[in-house]
Amino acid sequence: MGISPDGVLAIGIDSANYDLIKNWLDYLPNLKKLINKGVAGYSKSTLPPLSPAAWTTIMTGLNPGNTGIFDWIKLSENGKTEIVYSYHIKAPKFWDYLSLNDKKVCIINMPMTYPALKVNGFMVSGVPGYMSSNRTTYPASLRRELDSLVGGYEIIPPPTRFDLKRRGNEEVYINEFKRVLKKRIRAILYLLDKQVWDLFFPVFFLIDSIQHYFWHHMDPTHPLHNSESKKFKNVIREAYILVDNAIGKLIKESETDPNVIVISDHGMGPLYGYFYVNNFLIRSNVLKINPKGKFFIKNSPLSNFLMSVEVFLGELSPILFKNLLRILPFDFIEKHTARGEMRLNSENIRRFMDPETIAYAIGEYGQIFLTEYAKKAHNREEIIKKLKRLLLHNIARYAKNELRVTVYEKKEIYYGKYVDLIPDIYYLINDNQYMPNSKITPDLKVFGPSILTGHHRVHGLFIASGPYFENYKGKDNPIIFDILDFTPTLLALFKLSNLNNLDGKIAIEIFSDEFKQSIKEILAVKKASLKYKTKLRVKKLRKELKCNK
Repeated sequence: MGISPDGVLAIGIDSANYDLIKNWLDYLPNLKKLINKGVAGYSKSTLPPLSPAAWTTIMTGLNPGNTGIFDWIKLSENGKTEIVYSYHIKAPKFWDYLSLNDKKVCIINMPMTYPALKVNGFMVSGVPGYMSSNRTTYPASLRRELDSLVGGYEIIPPPTRFDLKRRGNEEVYINEFKRVLKKRIRAILYLLDKQVWDLFFPVFFLIDSIQHYFWHHMDPTHPLHNSESKKFKNVIREAYILVDNAIGKLIKESETDPNVIVISDHGMGPLYGYFYVNNFLIRSNVLKINPKGKFFIKNSPLSNFLMSVEVFLGELSPILFKNLLRILPFDFIEKHTARGEMRLNSENIRRFMDPETIAYAIGEYGQIFLTEYAKKAHNREEIIKKLKRLLLHNIARYAKNELRVTVYEKKEIYYGKYVDLIPDIYYLINDNQYMPNSKITPDLKVFGPSILTGHHRVHGLFIASGPYFENYKGKDNPIIFDILDFTPTLLALFKLSNLNNLDGKIAIEIFSDEFKQSIKEILAVKKASLKYKTKLRVKKLRKELKCNK
């Protein structure tokens, strides 16, 4: 049945890189066509550019200070560390606004949608929904339908095949993702044909996973580029081609000339190693570990046990893995995943901190929190300045090459009702060429190698093409589209006016003149609201600065 005449086909490509696409347009005819008749350029992600924070911002139109989501884990208001799921996102999502206005919506495999949420249509969960065989679809009966259709629907391959912790499994890894992608495409086309949709929004995860592990094969300047790279140098390009083919099928089966939006949550670039942030903070005498913690870090038996269980689970065939998910309690499964290990690591850091610790880092991206002791016993602004100086000037002492460190205090970039629950300091090293790692290692090394050779960048991909959009010949005039603006811009396409509670703005520059005229009243209201919000934020910042003098 396809997309309604005034509907939107939105396509998510996790980690898509606009610069790569520009270079490969002759291999990507469907993306090329969209770019040449629409608006195209870079999406601008959150800091850090990580899927849970970015996709939550895309789906809500709110910055992380108003969602409390900054990583795969979060701090609750009672100080506990939790793995984040869809129910942690309290704010309305774009599909809530559309569903309330009787629009038919289908969301497929978007990260941060597990457990699946109620919509006026269908939802199929994305990561981390692979850990469960339950609550992965709305309605629940849809799971059985998809399982029957494709011989067992999978969100991603089983864990160890996904993580590729051991070199030498490259071909198995590639084939696993291709196998799951075939199921994904078949399910997507099946759901597209179920009814006429106002919004149809599938997300492809393949490119993110492939780029993480194969970047060094494609990039001859990468330090790990080697003799095997010739064999795998085109793997990333082939992944883009597979997704481009899927986009072509989607547009063809839409049965209209739909408004198409293609968006990535962040981009991707080379990764040269880990920056062990807590090791750095220990060496800087900012994070102090008590004797019990030092013993645990040195031996770390539980961490090794969790790793061995994860390897065992990953070695199972997809069918056995899925059956095991039905039997084992979810809490047990959750503990024995990469995110479970991350949560345990974060809990241990907080448990083993000396009472006089000033700052520590948790989560996949190791952003920095001040302790309650630091906030009470010291001047907060002075502590922030000290930590900024440490990050800007002392990290380079441990590196073999020149580094460029960018540091932000949270109030420079975020604001909102949950701002007290997000990290106090954000930073990037060489535009994320070195990825923060919050693990504490026995040798307290500050830099170390990573199995990943590509990692996230702030700038990704954005394309808008169709009857309601301007034609900028985007290939030659790239725009920068802030992902914070996605929800208000999408809702404006449906001429919905309840946008004043959103942080993002309507990206009017991407609309055709004719469409702008049709929503001029909505634009006027949103503009007035943003002006008022900005005034309030400036007033609040001035008050804070006055108090800190």
